[in-house]
Amino acid sequence: MTDDLVLTIDAGTSGCKALLFDVDGREVGRHVEPCDSTAPRPSWAELRPDRVLQAVCAAVGQALGSVEAARVKGIGVSAQLGIVPVDRSGRPLANILTWMDKRAVAQAQRINDTLGPEAIYSKTGRRVDPEWAACKILWLKDEQAREYAKTHRFLTVKDFIVHYLTGAFVMDETQASYSMLYNVSTRVWEEEFFQALDLATEKMPEVRPATTLAGELSSAAAESMGLASGLPVFMGASDGTMATLGAGLVQERDAVNVVGTTDGFFVCTSQPAFDPAARTLVNCYAIPGLWSQGGPMSTTGGCLKWFCDNFVLTESGGSSRYAELDKVASSLPPGSEGLLCVPSLVGERTPVWDPDVRGAFVGLGVQHHREHLFRAILEGSSYGARRVLAVLQEQGVHVDRVLLVGGGAKSDLWAQIRADVFGKPVVRPKVQEATCLGTALIVGVGIGLYESVEAGIARVVDLSSVVEPMAAHIPIYDEMYARYVALHDKLR
Repeated sequence: MTDDLVLTIDAGTSGCKALLFDVDGREVGRHVEPCDSTAPRPSWAELRPDRVLQAVCAAVGQALGSVEAARVKGIGVSAQLGIVPVDRSGRPLANILTWMDKRAVAQAQRINDTLGPEAIYSKTGRRVDPEWAACKILWLKDEQAREYAKTHRFLTVKDFIVHYLTGAFVMDETQASYSMLYNVSTRVWEEEFFQALDLATEKMPEVRPATTLAGELSSAAAESMGLASGLPVFMGASDGTMATLGAGLVQERDAVNVVGTTDGFFVCTSQPAFDPAARTLVNCYAIPGLWSQGGPMSTTGGCLKWFCDNFVLTESGGSSRYAELDKVASSLPPGSEGLLCVPSLVGERTPVWDPDVRGAFVGLGVQHHREHLFRAILEGSSYGARRVLAVLQEQGVHVDRVLLVGGGAKSDLWAQIRADVFGKPVVRPKVQEATCLGTALIVGVGIGLYESVEAGIARVVDLSSVVEPMAAHIPIYDEMYARYVALHDKLR
């Protein structure tokens, strides 16, 4: 048992990653195989399905390395959002349309006009956007009618990989939630929407919880990766969902804030919490019987990179630019001496949902230097995350602490700012690969390494690093947050 390993596969936006974990959550092997999307036209983003499978096989083979394949006892998969039509044999009929593909603008508008935004949100927990699978499926029906007619099932990127591994046509509840065709309360395909849009429900796969068994590894897939056939393959979930699980989100009153190029802020609840103004997303969570609420934001860490790339020149360059400015900015007072930053460089998502809002620095004076602007970006992104928290609290969701993960969580300054702005303790889980670790936890439970996901997290996720809010800073940030909200809305 102690020598048993789990294999996780993650198909992201730039490559396929394979990681091997032992029972204590330690990495035993890893490999990332590049697999970039292409943009044949403006606003299009496609992946070649055959290239994805090649990258998966290569990543697994390299990750195994000198590890004895017999030690691998189970497999789990996560992936970015995307959709691909396949025939009865599982052969792709078109390229994968990834989440970044925005071609289905006209179809999104038709769906909004046909179903109505209120009905869409109350059933599916999201606003209409060309990103969602429903819009892409309707585009394929409109523009590639022959391929649509031949389609046996529409699969996500993850579930296309799962089919390759097992032969099963299945989809997990989190991926179904993102389709805009799935009722997140009743956890069934919303037949009324299919009828209104003249889409075929039978072209959608069976939906199962993320923690359940998808099937067994086929002999053909096993041979292509150097593994034993018959290994259990578990459903897994979307990459973002797995990241929140790997960070330790398994109970109410906790929140996860993923700080990267963009921010994500989520909580899990025992009942779906719909917002009357449709400002937050509602998804089925990876753990059966739970839902996740919150959503992604816009350019948070991306704004920091933009600032450093364009306005910060250092001899050392690279990531050390952040470390240098982080150190200097730590000596500045909270509120950056009155300087306020709205980091919405490319519009804003949760909870504003306005693609046209733009960023700004307001309150610049002769006393301000580049470290003030740097700190103001850290603070501005934290105000944006607090705004999501505020909406969740309006819905009756209680949050006692925030689990902080992602590249931004490495900064002591940013973690302290988040704690002060939220007015809540911030916990920095000691995990490097939260997405794959979340998948490993599901597999570990399935093959008996852990009694439950909660027990697995207690064993493999270190939650001892806690940043407490500084009482003297809270009223300062309360005032700055109020200014931020007012300014953000005026910039719209």
